Amino acid sequence: MYAETWPIRVTRIARRLTDEAVLTNLLSIFFITFLAAPFAWAMPPVLEPTATLRAPDPRFTETESVAIDGDYAVVGFAAEEWDMEEDEFLVTHVAVVYRRASNGSWQHMQTLAPVSYLAEFRRPGYVAIRGNVIAHIVGELYVFERTASGWQPSPVQPLALGGAAFDLDIDSGTIVVATLTCSNAQAEAFRKNASGTWVRVGVAASAPVSCDGGSYALAAISGNTTLLAAPRLNDGTAATYFFNGAPATWTAPAQTVSYPIGQGVPIAIAGSLAILNGSELYRRSAGIWSFSQRLEREEFGVPAAEAKISGTLAALLFNRVISVFDLSTSGAATEIARLTRPGGEIGALTLDISGRRVIALDAFRDQGAAYVFEVPSTLPSQPSMIQDTFQSGNASRWTPLAGGSWSVATTPASRVYRQSSLAADATSVLSNSDWTDQSIQADIRPTAFSGNDRWFGLAVRRLDAANYYYVTARSSGVVQLKRMVNGVFQTLASANLPVTAGADYRIRLEAIGTTITAYVNGVALLNAVDASLSHGQAALLMYKTAADYDNVIVTPSPQATLFSESDFIREALWTRVAGQWSVPLFPAEPMHFQTSTAGGASSFTGHSSTDQSIYARLRQDAVGTGTQPWFGLFVRYRDASNYYYVTVRNSNEISLRRLVNGVTQVLDSAPFTVSTGTWYPLRLEAIRDQLRVYVGNRLVLEATDSAISEGRYGAVMYKSATTYDDVVVTQP
Repeated sequence: MYAETWPIRVTRIARRLTDEAVLTNLLSIFFITFLAAPFAWAMPPVLEPTATLRAPDPRFTETESVAIDGDYAVVGFAAEEWDMEEDEFLVTHVAVVYRRASNGSWQHMQTLAPVSYLAEFRRPGYVAIRGNVIAHIVGELYVFERTASGWQPSPVQPLALGGAAFDLDIDSGTIVVATLTCSNAQAEAFRKNASGTWVRVGVAASAPVSCDGGSYALAAISGNTTLLAAPRLNDGTAATYFFNGAPATWTAPAQTVSYPIGQGVPIAIAGSLAILNGSELYRRSAGIWSFSQRLEREEFGVPAAEAKISGTLAALLFNRVISVFDLSTSGAATEIARLTRPGGEIGALTLDISGRRVIALDAFRDQGAAYVFEVPSTLPSQPSMIQDTFQSGNASRWTPLAGGSWSVATTPASRVYRQSSLAADATSVLSNSDWTDQSIQADIRPTAFSGNDRWFGLAVRRLDAANYYYVTARSSGVVQLKRMVNGVFQTLASANLPVTAGADYRIRLEAIGTTITAYVNGVALLNAVDASLSHGQAALLMYKTAADYDNVIVTPSPQATLFSESDFIREALWTRVAGQWSVPLFPAEPMHFQTSTAGGASSFTGHSSTDQSIYARLRQDAVGTGTQPWFGLFVRYRDASNYYYVTVRNSNEISLRRLVNGVTQVLDSAPFTVSTGTWYPLRLEAIRDQLRVYVGNRLVLEATDSAISEGRYGAVMYKSATTYDDVVVTQP
């Protein structure tokens, strides 16, 4: 629905620094202030749809828009068919009404009158419903009203709209349509007159807009307040306007909120609550709307792509997952649930909320359908993350089963949970982990295989020896996602994977709702939808394989991607604090280049978060003279005097450090050969109080420290021209 993204405005400053202390001081000056303050955080429950609404006619394969009000839902569908006589596509739009039965199922109730035209220019379709009124826009406004014999068309004044339509909303018998002319963005209000015809009764207008093809408008209404958003004004800004009172009285907005061009949208309003700029919550008091807080997920510091409010709940779309926020507390709104489809993400271009029901479409993966979600009034509390590094020297949380030989062993880099028997099956179950949604992640090194096609892996929702989901990395060179139900196993998905004794693998297995996903080395390789098992414990398991397990993490949540630049550079989201940074305009592969060797350089990004793991490929291109050069990554950056970082040093050392209140402390270090021009796959992670550094998938440094609990992440170096590529930040 929206034609633009909304980059965060940042400042890029380049400075030459002479030593690491000066870099520390400069970072404090340019500490970002526009992101929300850090907070303690746990991912809320993930909910899947309770119903899927499909087009009754299979020709309608495109879902355009959705709306919901109580037990009624409306979905706008579209179809294209080739008209041989006209030698052109015939486009047909329909609004389909569904009703929720007393048993909770949704039934097709009625397909409203279709709108068809030859597709020289494709028109978008929008729907809205409130009470006994449905509005459908396809170039013009169509209104339907509920009667004893179903939904019937109501007359609308001819050529009612004064401009191109982009959005609509209904409340209290008023339909508001967002339109655009070559002069203004408008909110056109329609009401039914005494003769039963819907006529335009008022127009709210923005400041002048351009007619360059990139402009649009959005509108929303609640009671006697109407919002109008114009993201592209002639003066190079954007604005959202509050209009009060009956539409016939609209002359000037009661309040205006200005934004940089392209921002201010999406918008939503319900009672004394409003959302502007996608994620900015406003509250009304004594007739004045005031900013309250940003509704953000820990993974993102950018606005939502869609937002709606009903009562004191808001539904916002972030990165193909819908977040539901409780706005009832005046102090701080909280995210209470996440909504997604079976199989993973939901590409919702539009959504709506009514009470505790949310409807959304998936424009990318399941066209011709819409999903209905029910958000329970009482949501389950999320169990706490379990992390076991085995550094205590025991495995007291684990229950080994007969057939294996488990013990805590010491390696040059760390202590590990070792299974040394090659005789048969070996399993160890994590105590007190009988959950519904469950993810388990571990660093695994197979040390020996006995025979062909032997394997090691992880299990979730393990009820007993005959019922569980599991992932196996096999010596035959494949990874398989499997289930065991009543003693019968079935392969759900598989992929090729080189598996070698002595190599290191980070394996992750998730069971979230009916979505079962397996990751290998940070990449989601396997996915399946299965509802056979609803709960159980996490476990480590293998067959005729000896292996070391380390850094086991079990959570009730899926892995979250906090930031990713593996495919393209989002330069506007980075703050270049110091150094000479550049991104080539048309690179063969997108990379960040820092070319100064004069002193310190750094750049950071993202939203403040607690647990985080940053990965990047780094290459040192040149070094300065004098004090030893180094390059690296940092996490939990709070300010210039507080963060954790890893340095790859030209003195042939890799070092894990912390900076707390301006004082540097080395937490761990190891010899490490450094060569200019060589790529190094480096990962630094801070999970609760555990800090770890990996080169590739091999753990090289670790420490325990709780001085800094949250912050941002990025790149840092000293007297080192360095190239950064494939930056990915995740949270287990």
